[in-house]
Order: sequence, then C-alpha cells, then structure tokens
Amino acid sequence: MILDLDTGIDDALAIAYALAAPECDLIGIVGSYGNVLVENGAQNSLNLLEMLGHPEVPVFCGLQRRRAFPSCQSARRFTAKTALARSN
Repeated sequence: MILDLDTGIDDALAIAYALAAPECDLIGIVGSYGNVLVENGAQNSLNLLEMLGHPEVPVFCGLQRRRAFPSCQSARRFTAKTALARSN
C-alpha cells in the first residue's frame, strides 16, 4: 500500500492502522497538498513512523499545491502549524 497524505491527526491514524494490519504491506507514503505544507506533512509522517517503530518506510514529497483550482487557499489558517501538536 502507498498512502497519499497531508499527515495530520486523521492521517496519523491511517498510518497506525496500516502498520498494525497484518494483511497490509505499507511500502511508502507520499506527502501531498492539504491542511499543512507538504514538507510539514512529510516530516509528520517520518516522526510517526519513527515513533511507531517503522523508520524503514520511505516518505516522499508530492505536489506543493493542488492541480485543480490552484488559486484556492489551503486550510492551514485553520490548523496548527504542523497539524500534529507533538510530532516535532
């Protein structure tokens, strides 16, 4: 499985569930445009993988903005800087 996330609280749970499910083989995470900057989401994913004992799962940065409706604002103004208060 490859997860495409803007890693905040909900995506942190998705990562934990994917790692805990014996039938799932998490082979990578792509940090994508969303509620936090791509770099912050990717770092959140790396921090979570380390905390959950799976630092071997690779994390890649995806697009810095949405492809459709590029002029729309992200939800960053409504969320914490990283979307995970204690991940950094």
